[in-house]
Amino acid sequence: MKHIEGFLLASCLVLAGCSGARSMPEATSLPTTPPVATQAQAAPIEESQAAVASACYGSSIPSAATYSGGAGPHPILLVSTEGEVYLRNRAGETGLWNSDLPASWLPSEVSAVELVACLGPEAEQPVERCSYIGGPPIIRYQHEIAIRVVAARTGEVVAQDTLRGSYPSDCPSTAPVSQTRIDGTNVYFEQVVDYLEPLVERGEVALRTFEVPGSCVDSVTWSPEGTRVAVTTETGRVLVWAVLTGEVLETLDGHTDRASSVAWSPDGSLLASGSFDMMVILWNATTGEQMRVLAELPGWVESVSWSPDGQLISASTRGTQVFIWEAASGRQVGSLQSVEFGEGAHAWSPDGATIALAEGRTVTLWDYVTGQPVLELQERHGDSVTSIAWSPDGTLLASGSTDAAIILWDAANGTPTWNLWYGHERPVVALAFSPDGTRLPAHGIEPSLSGTWHPARQRTRCRCRIRPAA
Repeated sequence: MKHIEGFLLASCLVLAGCSGARSMPEATSLPTTPPVATQAQAAPIEESQAAVASACYGSSIPSAATYSGGAGPHPILLVSTEGEVYLRNRAGETGLWNSDLPASWLPSEVSAVELVACLGPEAEQPVERCSYIGGPPIIRYQHEIAIRVVAARTGEVVAQDTLRGSYPSDCPSTAPVSQTRIDGTNVYFEQVVDYLEPLVERGEVALRTFEVPGSCVDSVTWSPEGTRVAVTTETGRVLVWAVLTGEVLETLDGHTDRASSVAWSPDGSLLASGSFDMMVILWNATTGEQMRVLAELPGWVESVSWSPDGQLISASTRGTQVFIWEAASGRQVGSLQSVEFGEGAHAWSPDGATIALAEGRTVTLWDYVTGQPVLELQERHGDSVTSIAWSPDGTLLASGSTDAAIILWDAANGTPTWNLWYGHERPVVALAFSPDGTRLPAHGIEPSLSGTWHPARQRTRCRCRIRPAA
C-alpha cells in the first residue's frame, strides 16, 4: 500500500502547468545540431575559457569583445562554477563541453569572446515522498543546474535561469525491497544549447522559468504590452510577474478555492479571474486592489475572457454556460447555453462579434447578442475540446483536445485546414497565437509538453519556459 506525502511540487510554466505524481515524458528532440568545433580549435578554446572564467565571479574582461545584442552569432564559452561539469546528450555521449558547441558560436581567441555561460551549481530537488507499509520510503528527485550568461567585457548579467532534467518515473505500487530513491535524468547538453540559442544567434533575451513553490499552476497569460505575466494557482492566488526581472509584482488574494483562469483587459489595466469557488473577481492589475465580485455562478468557473474592446467580460462553467457582464458596472448583459456538455473553453473573435465555445468534441461559434449559434465546426477531435484560440486576423481558429491533437480551422466555413500536432499523448489545455499570427504556443497537462508550433517551418519546439518581450 502506498501513501503519498506532500513534498515540494514546484510548477513550471509556460504557457505552464502541474505534473502531479505522473511521470514526465522527455521533450521532443531538438533540430540537428550544427557542426561542432574541430580538434584544432580545442586548444585555443581551453585557453580562452581559462582567461574568461573570472567573469562568472563578477569580474570584467577588458580584452574581451563587446556584446551589444542584435543579430549574431555572438561568440560564447561555457564555464563551470563548481569544478568539472560533464554533460551528456540524449544519445548517451558524455563529457560534452565547449568543443561540442556549434562551431559558429566559438571564439578564435579571447578578444573575440562576447558572452560567458556560467553553469552551476548542480542540485537535486525532491518532488515526492512515497511511504509504504513493510518497506522503506522512496523519494523522487528531479535534477537541475543553474545557468547564468554574462557579457564578458563588462561582467553584466544578460540572462539567468535554472535548467531541469525530466521528472522521475512514478513510485512503484508495492513496497520495494531496498530502493529508496527514483531519479529523473540530468540536464542534457541539448538543453543548454537550446537555452543559449536565441541569445547567441539573435541577441534575444533568454528563456525564463517562473515557479510557484508548493502550488500547481492552472493558467498563464501575457499582459497586452508583453512585460507582465499573470498565473492562477491551486491555492486560489493570482500572481503577476515582471517578465524581464522575474519579480512578483502583485499577489491577488480573494478566491477561496482553486483559481482556474485569468485574463487581462485589452489595455492591461485590469485582470479578471475565475475560480472553483464559483466566483469571478475583477482586479486593478497595477495596485492589486479588488474592484468587484461580478457574480456567483452555478458551477466551477472554467475560463474567463474579455471582449476585444474591453467593455465586456465573459466566464464559462463546465457544462457549458457562458455569462457576460459589463466591465464598468458589473451588470450581466447576456448568456449562452450549450446543449452539448463541454469543458468550458471559450474565446472572443478579434472583431468582438462571435464567441467560440467548446462543446463536446467540437467548437460552435455563437452570436453573443442574439444568444444563437451561427456555425458549428466539423467534428474532428477524438475527445473533448479543452482549449480554443483565434488568430489575430480572425480567419483561423485553433482547438486543442484531450485526444492530444491540435486542429487549425477556417473560421469562415468551419472546415479543418491543418492537423498541427500529435507530438505527445497528453491533453492540450492551453493555446494562444502570437500577436503576428505566425506561432501557436501550446501547453499540455504536464510541463514538458509546452511547445510552440511554427507554421512556416511546420515543426514544434518543446520548452517549459517563457521568452520575455524585447
